[in-house]
Amino acid sequence: MEENKSSSNRYLVGCLTGFAIGTFVAILVVVIVQLVMRVPYNLNSNDNADISDLTQKMQLIISEIDKTYIDEIDEEEMEDAVYGAILESLDDPYSCYYNEEELTSMLDDVAGTYCGIGVSVNKDAKTQDVVVTNVFKSGSAHEAGIKAGDKILCIDGNDVKGQSLDMVVSWVKGEEGTEVTVKVDRDGKKIDFIMNRKMIEVDTVYYEMLEDNIGYIQLKEFDVISITQFSEAVDDLNSQGMEKIIVDVRDNPGGRMDVVCDVVNTFLEKDKLILYTEDKYGDRVEQYTDKDGKLIGIPLVVLVNENSASASEVFSGVIKDYDAGMIVGKTTFGKGVVQKLVRLSDGTALKLTYSKYYTPAGEEIHGKGIEPVEEVELPGDKKSPTLLEENEKDTQLEKAIELLK
Repeated sequence: MEENKSSSNRYLVGCLTGFAIGTFVAILVVVIVQLVMRVPYNLNSNDNADISDLTQKMQLIISEIDKTYIDEIDEEEMEDAVYGAILESLDDPYSCYYNEEELTSMLDDVAGTYCGIGVSVNKDAKTQDVVVTNVFKSGSAHEAGIKAGDKILCIDGNDVKGQSLDMVVSWVKGEEGTEVTVKVDRDGKKIDFIMNRKMIEVDTVYYEMLEDNIGYIQLKEFDVISITQFSEAVDDLNSQGMEKIIVDVRDNPGGRMDVVCDVVNTFLEKDKLILYTEDKYGDRVEQYTDKDGKLIGIPLVVLVNENSASASEVFSGVIKDYDAGMIVGKTTFGKGVVQKLVRLSDGTALKLTYSKYYTPAGEEIHGKGIEPVEEVELPGDKKSPTLLEENEKDTQLEKAIELLK
């Protein structure tokens, strides 16, 4: 994210402070666990030792496990569990610890290419269920029959309940050609899908020309490749005579903030505030458009639903605040916090929530979401257009077309 022109020094200090604190905590964790795992501890259960000190208590626990536990101990797995538990204690679903393998998997994901089964997932805000939001046609999940709306229960026997979304995603991914079993709940029926992982290049954009020269672009995610795919879609639709446009971010779980800023820039003039963030110290960072967009003033409708999260909410919030288009559908997810990645020298990393972001009008998104100007339900109170039967109409899309005519 670019620095605010008027507050770059304060932002730099904030970043350095945040980095220093994050690094200190990370180093402390590493030192503690390495001491615990490698320093012998001679106390037994009858010792009247002072275990109020964190390091001493952890040493005692490890010593007892080593002395008493019947099976072999995987030290690396135990260390990862300790690091993960410290982050989980924050009770923040967006802060987590990555070992080397998980970090690689996460970075591949945001790049738009990865080795997996070809699905996007999100967490239901109320139930905490891990729900499939998109199934990509190039993946093995599509071939096997997994559908949007399926609730993931287990991956290779590992229960996903209580796990972070990043952890669940890392379990799904793996080496090309390896097998993975995913158990889902579909309308109360438990189904096991056995698939082989393969390289996926996520097609994050779908587009077509509708009636009355209305261009339709569906943005499934905001990944590195999305801005190129979006720009190509806009150029192609323009060449076909597009006069109005619908941008569909329903079921879009978000992605990279720099990518959504580029997409927003398509509809606004240069030097317009896109969003601002504030950290725990009250330091504010602002992000502006950097050029005049290709589609300034074009009649626009943005489609949203309860699964539109994070970057999708930034996009719809900016469009709403500048009255650059109409927002249609259901109130969005409400994920308005920003994470930073703190890399450690051993190839692992921490992801920590460090600020909240706000729309140009100062509206807080987190826990609230973006309310549509036109609230429209899908048939049968369905939560996603992907769940519609062939004979059911996409009432939200129909409303968007109606508003643009």
